[in-house]
Amino acid sequence: MELEIQFLGPWQVSADGEPLRLSGQRRIGVMARLAVSPGLPVTAEQLLTDVWAGSSAVTAAKQLHIVVSKLRELLAPHVGSEIIETVSGGYVLALPRDHIDAHLFTRLVRRARTARAHGGTAAAGRSYGSAAACPRRAHRGRPPGLPS
Repeated sequence: MELEIQFLGPWQVSADGEPLRLSGQRRIGVMARLAVSPGLPVTAEQLLTDVWAGSSAVTAAKQLHIVVSKLRELLAPHVGSEIIETVSGGYVLALPRDHIDAHLFTRLVRRARTARAHGGTAAAGRSYGSAAACPRRAHRGRPPGLPS
């Protein structure tokens, strides 16, 4: 199954194009924060600062552990491996950057600019078109012109 995260347009997590019910402000916050830096460790301290900002809960670290556990539980039936990995001092979202629309959008725009700079106006146009489709792809699949 393919997991995707959409930041552009309505925020959502989907598996094979079907939206997953991700409830709870902190679950959404942790998932979104990890998706900002897929493949890179995010410390527990950073997650607590970003998601629990202003909270005086002395049990925030335990709450973070519970939130990550609940996210793993929700995502497990849709992915073949542990998508949120525990690393020293924090967590890593083990998801390719192109499965997160904001990162895909950025890559496609860079590709288009590079093509345009080298005179490839047709290739630039295709890449810009694919980038423009990113906010709508949750309902239509991957943008045109990209390998699946």
